[in-house]
Amino acid sequence: MTTGSSERKVGTKVVSLGIGHEVNKTELAQIASPPSDKNVIFVNDFDKLQTVEERLQNDACNGINTCYLLSS
Repeated sequence: MTTGSSERKVGTKVVSLGIGHEVNKTELAQIASPPSDKNVIFVNDFDKLQTVEERLQNDACNGINTCYLLSS
């Protein structure tokens, strides 16, 4: 999988978020920036997203002056 590789070339940190029990953890680890144990986050369902929102924001934006979080 090449998703995320072009972003890493320009220094972008890629954090993968898996929702549900059927996520492919290996694929998410390949997408995320290393180390994957810090840049891959899992929740059981969409109701649990709020429990990781602050961690996701802190991990993604740590040390960055301008940080954009994409959400739908």
